[in-house]
Amino acid sequence: MKKYAGFGAAMLMAAMILLSGCAAGSHVFVNAVTVENEDVWSASYHKFNGSHQVEWQLEDGEQGFEIGIGTTAGELDLEIRKKDGEILYQGRALPTSMFTVDGNGAGTYVIRFTAKNHVGSFACTKIEQDIGASARFTQAEIKAARDCVKETAALWEGCELIEIRYDEAQFDEAVAKYKSIGRGAGNDVPAEDVLVLFVDFTVDYSNIDSVADAGVEERTDSMWFMIRDSGTGAWTVDDVGFSAKDTEK
Repeated sequence: MKKYAGFGAAMLMAAMILLSGCAAGSHVFVNAVTVENEDVWSASYHKFNGSHQVEWQLEDGEQGFEIGIGTTAGELDLEIRKKDGEILYQGRALPTSMFTVDGNGAGTYVIRFTAKNHVGSFACTKIEQDIGASARFTQAEIKAARDCVKETAALWEGCELIEIRYDEAQFDEAVAKYKSIGRGAGNDVPAEDVLVLFVDFTVDYSNIDSVADAGVEERTDSMWFMIRDSGTGAWTVDDVGFSAKDTEK
């Protein structure tokens, strides 16, 4: 029995040596429990050596990453960068901690852990952009309206969204503007079926022949008014316009 046990241990050691000598990105986990999918990447282990990385896609509305580190012994480094090379975070010999790293727009991100005899754990999850709190609407309702803005903007030639947010402090004044001189003046949609989002975006007129002055124009605090049927229908964009600053005039 000792002969076979020794042979098994030797084979395991050889496999570990072989793996740790592979190309960049090779790694060795000992007694590890891991989870790896498109939204969560985590591992707890008795030992981690080498480098391990994933590529994650951030979509519009996803703010960045929440990182959790557990360090009992050894060293664990972390680098997060966009696939085009822009480095967003670099940390060396990370202690037990939890923190967030903001992304820089939609795109592909490379998350890479590098360990030297690290004992402990790591976890990485995506976090959504904070749209804004509301006493009028649920987060699901606001997110559905946000998705409606994205779908509509995707149909506009040269339009690129920068930020979408909900601001309850400006809600009443904005809706009053919509109801008095916007398209809301001509419909009977009740207030509970009107939602306004404040949107920053750019429009690139370079490839639009009908526009004389080509170039990129930035719109900030534009108000996108969504309406729905009877409190349960899907949101549709009914009106867009007026900088939020215009409501002060």
